[in-house]
Amino acid sequence: MRRSTIPGDPAAVVVATPAGSARDYLDAGLSVGTTYYYTVSASGPQGAVTSTEVQVVTAPPPTFTAPPTGLVTTWVPPVSIMDLGHVHLEWDPYPGANAYEVYRTPVAELVGNQQFANLLGVTSGATAIDDGAVIRGVRYHYFVIAHDTLSTPRRISDPATVSAAAPGTPVGCDAPVVDTVSSAPDLAAGQFFFWGGANARENHVYAGLDPAAVTPLSGGTSAPLDGPPNNLPIVQVRPGYYRMDIPWSVLQGLYGAGATVHVAAESWGLTTSYHSASLQHASFLVPASGSAVITDLAAARLNPGAVQLTWSPMAFLIDGYDVYRLASQTDAPSATNLLASLWGTNSYLDTTVSPSTTYFYRVIARKSRSSYPSNAAQVKTFSDWPPVVLPPVGLPFTGSAELGWSSFNDGTTFKVYGGTSFNPLDLPGFSTALLPVTVTTYSDFGMTLGGAALSCTTAQRDATRTSLFLLKVWGRWWVSEVYPDGTESAKSASLPMLLW
Repeated sequence: MRRSTIPGDPAAVVVATPAGSARDYLDAGLSVGTTYYYTVSASGPQGAVTSTEVQVVTAPPPTFTAPPTGLVTTWVPPVSIMDLGHVHLEWDPYPGANAYEVYRTPVAELVGNQQFANLLGVTSGATAIDDGAVIRGVRYHYFVIAHDTLSTPRRISDPATVSAAAPGTPVGCDAPVVDTVSSAPDLAAGQFFFWGGANARENHVYAGLDPAAVTPLSGGTSAPLDGPPNNLPIVQVRPGYYRMDIPWSVLQGLYGAGATVHVAAESWGLTTSYHSASLQHASFLVPASGSAVITDLAAARLNPGAVQLTWSPMAFLIDGYDVYRLASQTDAPSATNLLASLWGTNSYLDTTVSPSTTYFYRVIARKSRSSYPSNAAQVKTFSDWPPVVLPPVGLPFTGSAELGWSSFNDGTTFKVYGGTSFNPLDLPGFSTALLPVTVTTYSDFGMTLGGAALSCTTAQRDATRTSLFLLKVWGRWWVSEVYPDGTESAKSASLPMLLW
């Protein structure tokens, strides 16, 4: 099959080669208002034959000579909760149109670029549309433009005008109904359930100590809990049914621990000048202890390889505690940093720590499907380096000396050992008996410095000289660091000093 716009054209293009016994073909995508010439050729073993030429003229484009008609606008008032109303538009179908553009303007004409700045929507052949983005009390003008995909000159309808219901129009709602409350002390918050008023635009929850004056309509003066400064969310459980979780800490801050607090809902209609309050209320007894969360988790280092965690027990029976060791104060607890799951105790000893390392801990109490996290506790473990002992200072042959040392830790104590020998190089000859000395320490430049007054009595001197009376007596001392759990570090030795 060949096609051309010139009769008898030898260069006519081949548009199709039907296979087999096909005897029809649809040629699409042609220009409107154009004359085309077609021929069909058939070939076989004995040669080829060509049909006579057929002339076809495509239809001209549709002419839109009149504007769309029948445009009708209707204000539809709200019919359900959270519905603010809308404008419904309908118009008559336009012959040859495959789409419509709908415009909304504040004036009764549509000129220039205004039509592009106020496009409300485009419908694919449909002849109706809803406009829900309207402001109450404003008068709007709507237009419809019919067009097709061939850029045919478009025709604009006459305007249709409608006014949204004014804000002053009272559209009311029924009073909300309180359903149930849950105030078990094992919850972090009291839960308040209620049915919102029918046709309500919004709902608010109030609390107060006087059951007869909770909401503003009943004489209450408190701000709604869902507004500043608390901004507690009202969660829609299912259409028309709502819940608010009220943390005990909020009620404690407003009314104090142990108070009986009354809570009620208030539903507002489509205007703030018409709203109704619930005639019912719920009562919460605020827990006196307020220990719905753990706030006193403490981490204490016991030695370079141990950290002790302690916290106050919850005020109610729980399922257990999960202990986490975190990489930072903001790190989230997870299965990868869980240290242990405990029950029946409010302490934990971590013996998997390394010296001179900072750790962060958090404890989470578990109750059914609820969890109550603690504060984050930070601790840096002790260094396991022994004290650095300085050379002893003193006059020879006086039997006394001053000894000093430094440490890489704070919060520890020290033990001083000493012994004598007649040979300064005879290390096994020195004993390591604990000396009855007074140790003084102070901190400077991040180090812990210590000192002690040491002495060797004449009895100790004579005991050393038993076998060789005239030999000199040397003294030597050792210092160890004592951690809070009573364990000691390795001992560091001083240089020998001549005493006698």
